[in-house]
Amino acid sequence: MTPNGLFVTFYSYKGGVGRTLALANVAWAAAVDGKKVVIIDFDLEAPGISSILPFQNTMKQFYVDCNQSIKKGGLFELILYYQRHQVVPAIPKFFSCNMIQHEKFKGEGSIHIIPAGKEDKKYREKLQSFNWKDFYENEKINGRKFILTLKDTIMHQFDKPDLVLIDSRTGLTDIGGICTILLPDIVVVLTGMNYQNLTGSKIIIDSIKKHSENRNKDDFFKPIRIITVASHVPYDQEMDKTNERLKEGKKILKQDFDVKLHYVPILSLEERLLVENLENDMDDAGVLAIGYQKLYRMVYSAEHHVSENNELIGAIHTVQKNLNKEDKQWFISALENQLKEMGNYNLINRV
Repeated sequence: MTPNGLFVTFYSYKGGVGRTLALANVAWAAAVDGKKVVIIDFDLEAPGISSILPFQNTMKQFYVDCNQSIKKGGLFELILYYQRHQVVPAIPKFFSCNMIQHEKFKGEGSIHIIPAGKEDKKYREKLQSFNWKDFYENEKINGRKFILTLKDTIMHQFDKPDLVLIDSRTGLTDIGGICTILLPDIVVVLTGMNYQNLTGSKIIIDSIKKHSENRNKDDFFKPIRIITVASHVPYDQEMDKTNERLKEGKKILKQDFDVKLHYVPILSLEERLLVENLENDMDDAGVLAIGYQKLYRMVYSAEHHVSENNELIGAIHTVQKNLNKEDKQWFISALENQLKEMGNYNLINRV
């Protein structure tokens, strides 16, 4: 993990499962909690951050600034700049939106957005012809260095944000590999409950685990933690079928879902943030907002109590040494259930 900051990729094998909206809700919850957040829209082909209601005014100003040459563009224009000059310029000044602040944000709470790009005609043309393989492997361009140093660059230029949230492209792509393997400390995998979503997500999860084991051999990299999210789960209807699909999902993924996000019809009509007005959302919307809050707690809180966690793990291991085999199995099972209730998923794999 990059010092003082956590890089989290939101990924889905298929579109339409609420990936970008989940990221935006986590970002807002973090800012309300006093955290400094940077959002990177890496879904270059189909950017979605600009449609989120609380971000729209800031994004509109970004496009105006691009037209007036105040801003040079977003992430894709930043990559093109590096391709030409092999230098990373001032991202906050030229390649990101103005900082978002809100009366509900505590302390230093804020959100910066690095958009996908200008999204004009030239943007589309250049993106379609861009050769990612050459950018990454060409020794002169050395795009691999750009990707590998991007984390440190963002931490330095954005004054050590607490969270950097990456919205990844769907499917099996070069960009998907950058977002799910090279950049993140955590990957949040969102999936629908149909067979195609589940089997595609399993492929990605297996790939992340494989590469995570390999990169863990290098001291610079740490293992990638995976959070699985069942999305668009029906709430208070079709319960038998829903439970059947959740069981099937657990069987396919070979693990239970960490978070379940319920389906809320209003979100098919507008991209509003439920955590923005948590106290006013009731019924199914309120249940989904609580799901977003749980996802935020899983993503952030446990990772930032490393010293306390290390002391706790040491104490647990001491207790385990003094137990017989049968008591040890019971102790571990009870402890894992308690940690899940607390939302401290980071410790489960260490006990």
